[in-house]
Amino acid sequence: MGKPNAYWRGKAVNKGTWEEYNGKTVNITAAFRAYDTLYDFYMDQDLLFGLSRYARVRTAKTPEEQAAALYACGYATDSAYASKLLAIIKANDLKKYDAVEAEAVEDEQEMKLSEAQKKMLVAALQSLFDKKVITDKTWIEKAQKGTLTLWELTWLNTIILARK
Repeated sequence: MGKPNAYWRGKAVNKGTWEEYNGKTVNITAAFRAYDTLYDFYMDQDLLFGLSRYARVRTAKTPEEQAAALYACGYATDSAYASKLLAIIKANDLKKYDAVEAEAVEDEQEMKLSEAQKKMLVAALQSLFDKKVITDKTWIEKAQKGTLTLWELTWLNTIILARK
């Protein structure tokens, strides 16, 4: 299960599932991580895929390469995992979103802020953190480093407004 972190607080749900070992399917009960929010799930998954174990997944250039790399890196024991992922991609015409993603990457470039603007943003985010409106210091760190993107700031503003 791993150690709890900022996004996964150690909760789990036990569910019946199966694994494949040496070509044989084995029914088991496994503990699956349970998250407080969908955001926490995605952030924890980002931590997982940031491990060196998954470097081949991150450097893969196509969905086919990524699916194969996920299996090769040990993300799943199902020998048909990659082909199942690719069947889902094909059946739902998901590759059409790759072009949209390429366009979106241009919008995710780091914001160009003056030092004064950066200081104001860091102070505002620190104030929100101190008031517990936001609970993740990563936002402050990204603002300090100047790596916060316009998309991230827009998302954060939406969440903050929704919580008021």
